Amino acid sequence: MALRKIAILGGGVAALSAAFELTEQDPQHQLFDITVYTIGWRLGGKGAVGRDKEKGYRAEEHGLHVWTGFYDNAFELVDRLYAAMNDLDLSPPFGSRENAFEGLDRSVLMEPFNSGWTSWTIGIPPHEGIPGTPRPAVSLVDFLRSLLECSVQQSQSIAGFTDQWPAGTQHSAVAAGTTDGPFRTARAKIDILPQDPRAVSPSDAAELQTILRHARTQLCDKPPSAAMSRDPREIVAEVALTIAIGMLSDGVLWQGFDCIDHQEWTDWMRSNGCSDSTLDSAIIRGCYDYVFGFFGSRHTHEYGNVIPCRNVAAGTGTRILLKLLFTYRGSFFYLLKATMGELLFAPLYQVLTKRHVKFEFFTKVEHIGLSQDKASIEFIDTTVQATTHSGNSYDPLIWIGADGTIPSWPSHPDYCQLVQGQDLRDQRIDLESAWTKWPGVAPPRKLRRGRDFDDVVLGIGIGAFCTICSDLICHTPGWREMVDAIKTTATVAFQAWTSVGMRELGCKQDRTALSGFVLPLDTWADLSLMLPLEKWPQSPPKGLAYFVGSLVDDPLHPPPPFCKHSYPARMLARQRRRMLHWVESNLHFLWPGIEGPGHAIRWERFFDYRAYSPPTRRRFFAQYPRVNINPSDRYVLSVPGSVFKRMEAGKSGVDNLFLAGDWVRTGINAGCIEASVMAGRAAAAAIAGVDIAMPNANDFNDVSLPTALLPALDLLRKLATNAVAGTGEIEAFCVVQQRPRCELEKMLPDGLTLLEPPAPHSTIKTAHHGTSSDAEGKTEKTPEIIPEPPHHVVLIFARQRNVRPGPLPFGGAHYLEIAQLIPDVVHKNAPSLQNVLFSYMPHLFVSSLAATLIGQNFYGFNKQVARIQDDNDSFSMRSSSGTIRTWFERDGVPGGIDSYLVIKQLRDKLDQPLVGVQPDGNFIYSMLKYGLGGAVVQPIKGKIALSSPFAHKAEEIELAPISKPPQKDDSWGFRFIAPWTLSLPFNFPAGQPSSSARNLARATGEYSTALLGRILVRR
Repeated sequence: MALRKIAILGGGVAALSAAFELTEQDPQHQLFDITVYTIGWRLGGKGAVGRDKEKGYRAEEHGLHVWTGFYDNAFELVDRLYAAMNDLDLSPPFGSRENAFEGLDRSVLMEPFNSGWTSWTIGIPPHEGIPGTPRPAVSLVDFLRSLLECSVQQSQSIAGFTDQWPAGTQHSAVAAGTTDGPFRTARAKIDILPQDPRAVSPSDAAELQTILRHARTQLCDKPPSAAMSRDPREIVAEVALTIAIGMLSDGVLWQGFDCIDHQEWTDWMRSNGCSDSTLDSAIIRGCYDYVFGFFGSRHTHEYGNVIPCRNVAAGTGTRILLKLLFTYRGSFFYLLKATMGELLFAPLYQVLTKRHVKFEFFTKVEHIGLSQDKASIEFIDTTVQATTHSGNSYDPLIWIGADGTIPSWPSHPDYCQLVQGQDLRDQRIDLESAWTKWPGVAPPRKLRRGRDFDDVVLGIGIGAFCTICSDLICHTPGWREMVDAIKTTATVAFQAWTSVGMRELGCKQDRTALSGFVLPLDTWADLSLMLPLEKWPQSPPKGLAYFVGSLVDDPLHPPPPFCKHSYPARMLARQRRRMLHWVESNLHFLWPGIEGPGHAIRWERFFDYRAYSPPTRRRFFAQYPRVNINPSDRYVLSVPGSVFKRMEAGKSGVDNLFLAGDWVRTGINAGCIEASVMAGRAAAAAIAGVDIAMPNANDFNDVSLPTALLPALDLLRKLATNAVAGTGEIEAFCVVQQRPRCELEKMLPDGLTLLEPPAPHSTIKTAHHGTSSDAEGKTEKTPEIIPEPPHHVVLIFARQRNVRPGPLPFGGAHYLEIAQLIPDVVHKNAPSLQNVLFSYMPHLFVSSLAATLIGQNFYGFNKQVARIQDDNDSFSMRSSSGTIRTWFERDGVPGGIDSYLVIKQLRDKLDQPLVGVQPDGNFIYSMLKYGLGGAVVQPIKGKIALSSPFAHKAEEIELAPISKPPQKDDSWGFRFIAPWTLSLPFNFPAGQPSSSARNLARATGEYSTALLGRILVRR
């Protein structure tokens, strides 16, 4: 069987996570042929590193990378990656993840004070557990409880605080007769809330909200003079109470955080009663600095500074803050003992190479082209930037550390390997720059579908999409909206090496992570723990600091076209001057020991690899400043409303395109490594036809997969990657009905049943509105009969055209087809498959004898020959089993599937694998894949006259319009035109568990270790 060719575009975290997950699912290299195409000479994207041999192998990075204790997906990736290295006889960095990351249990915030600044050091004690290992689910009610506990702890530590109801409070109406104050009353109320937030009643939420408002009043109601120098603990408590009040008042408990994501976070906090003094505090400013949360500016002043505008969506910002504060395990922050290039990207490269993944370095993606019908990616235009002398793959790694055993990446290509190396060196070409003047190697290379790839994973930063994705933006629904809605920002970074340790510079702790300071470098961390990997010929530096900040776009100076090759150098020079001014004006507030007599900078305390003497300002230029202005290097923001425009990894609107990046909708929806890893895993899951359950994926539950489900994954892998047996084009009129479950159960063969409805149903319920009396006058409540919920059924009236075996490029049969499709069917006698959703066709009528025989004998379909006629958009059928008549009329504007939400919501059901029954009674499976991503869809109206076998009794149905959401019992319909493919059938005797025990044991053994039981196949 031919391997499925996967082209992964980009070399960042998301792209490589997708590659890693695909190889985890294909340990024998029997399913996927994966190639990673990346610009330049190294992997890493925004996390790339360059080690400069001429400067002591110092690390030169895009910026500061600090992990948090809630990054479960990212840490789990590291654990599985390092385990894979051990299995492949490779050496994980520092031997283990525990040795590679160092916990940090505090954070420092800067607050203006008099004419200077003061620091707040917040100790954050370690939590039980290890990030990346299975954890209990955290509900929104748990967040409410945590917020209240936080406010209680902070309040109780404030001198003079008492938990009493404010004067004049209607105590009995609020506190239900208790003598406790508002904090204790709120705690009692939260403790009795149901764990499922959607089960919290509106009245309970309203009452609790009132109590919390009183608690905040009790905490913050102070004279104006006292408010001028507020206690940081009071600010923390007010923030916690305000978030809890907002969650209750704005429906977050029932709808999740996305329901407030159209609001800006500061505006949302203010609307829920947060004071201006708190919103201007270091705590809130630090939250914005942490996520580079600024977009837009008010004006420009000296040194190129712009006054940025806060711009973080309320839902995304609140979700991340609560996860950061309350769901971390181990330490709050984790510092890296080496760069991500050494701890993550070099190991990924080593493992993936061993797993037969190919890497095409020096490949710049210029344009991603759609097929003629706009349904798939047909070609990818690339520029080859350089070629090797040998014609073999480029070898990208260097080896660093005291014993030279840690792989890393050089700061420039290994010119000796490249045919163009001397020219690249002489011209000092930056191959990663969008403004480079380097034309590449002629002629350009065009990657084509079928030859070079079957599927594409787009892992390039969204900032580059206006250039490389113009076809998608112009022709695919949702792409223009996504690119317009998701904003990015340039960032600045400054790495400083010091000749003395951080304590001598005045830092109070050995390790520091600080935020809330002055732009442009408002955040910094002490990363001196990375220094042992450097190798200096003279006395080495004693300290290493990373500074970062936003570079808010100046509307008066937009980036020029890419033909302006000098722009990056001019931008760097401009920002270098700005950073130098910042160092001379502000650094002494962070490092008192950097200031000498007359407030002059003690430049000798900056390390200079050139050993200048005497020390002067020139030592500043021996450090490493950087501006991240390349489109794909820009930081992805979470501005209000943008979450609704993000696409999911497997829902690009194009059949063979999958998305991987921190711009993908994941449940985090922010620019961080956790979101990137989740997007990569989701892209791999979509390619393999499975779902991967991930922590942090939604607001309501986090689930894991028991290893018993892994045989089902094996089946779905085979279905998703099986060879195409037939292709064709379909014009179908689909009618969606709700039918009684008992009626449909009778149509299913033994061993299959319908998926249970979302909520448990019962046939008897006590009614609260009626009573009855017996002979003795006793009153009893009248039992109310609750009907069993119905189940979806789809009737398909189709014109099939050009139906042919998969290998044939032309010709084919034409015929008419009428099918009844029951989705959401599961096995009941095979535990390993109970969580896989299938579709079953109890009835399938075809006007072609050949098509009938193939369907019966090869696929187990219940096909029958029938006399079917069509007249424009109407169909009629007569067979020995029954008759059917329809009249349809098109009722709306044709468009893509994203144009009609109610149709889009049905897509997952139409994409389910098909199950049939062979003559010997065994089940057989196949995958009918409609090209719904690029299909033309259109609402219809009309009538259907049904009889046996489609209905229990003769009936006539009128279709409801879909201009408004259909009601529960409505039937409705739509028309679509699309190409389709049908896989070869796959036999897996699920109906006979005993006979399949060997298959189950093999699949479980093969995948359980690699996947750690975290792949979920239920859709």
